[in-house]
Amino acid sequence: MVKIPLVGELIQDGKRLIDLLEADGLAVTSAFWLFDEDDDKWSLVIALPFVDENGPLPAYQRLPVLMEQSDSWLALDPGFVSFWGPNEWRFQKLRDRAESAEHTPRNRYRGALPTVVLDDSYVYRLQPAGAL
Repeated sequence: MVKIPLVGELIQDGKRLIDLLEADGLAVTSAFWLFDEDDDKWSLVIALPFVDENGPLPAYQRLPVLMEQSDSWLALDPGFVSFWGPNEWRFQKLRDRAESAEHTPRNRYRGALPTVVLDDSYVYRLQPAGAL
């Protein structure tokens, strides 16, 4: 299977979405693209304390409204966005792995974790452990 590249347009749109969320009053503690080899797709994972407090559904409901109100056009498909809370176990494992990994070019991490495969990633920001 040929891996779909993470192109600059998606990286830029991910950053724009982070900016939109923060302008709407949502604190983004961490944000990164993850590649899932089994699904052959990239997902933009955004960690929000809001999700720990309210669950992910309200964040997903706000997403299309924010994207529609945006002054800049986003090619980002909302179906590729995942909202996790900073206390989500998957996020904690990924953060721990990233903190212990050697960085590869462009803020990328790869490796395997128990129950989580980190085929590839692109990290915008990553909240350190204990910063909650």
